[in-house]
Amino acid sequence: MVTAAPDVQPAMDAYQAAQGDETYDNVLRLLVKADLLVVIDPDGDGNAPTHIRNGRGERVALAFTDSTRLVAFYEGRAVDVQQRPAADVLALVAKEYDVLIIDAQHPSSFATTPEWIRGVLDEAQ
Repeated sequence: MVTAAPDVQPAMDAYQAAQGDETYDNVLRLLVKADLLVVIDPDGDGNAPTHIRNGRGERVALAFTDSTRLVAFYEGRAVDVQQRPAADVLALVAKEYDVLIIDAQHPSSFATTPEWIRGVLDEAQ
């Protein structure tokens, strides 16, 4: 198992236990310093999507804190996984997506929007 963001997982759990601006902001501050696992669709056919569209038509980027959570989401599909600095992933989402979901379908999954991302990226500079 590869854990790209070991400090972020407990913060995500804490946010799920006590949702509020402080615990939410803490996840983002830790993310900026971490790495995330992202998937590249090897065949470009959408069978291993790197993003999805939600019911509102928003582009939702997907990233993962560890390989176990990633494998659970993709359920045996062929994927090319890359570990990237989370700050780079966040910057991309802030420019090109409507939402980022980290560890989709996991009990401690975490969603954020470009507005929150821009704020934490500005603080990190």
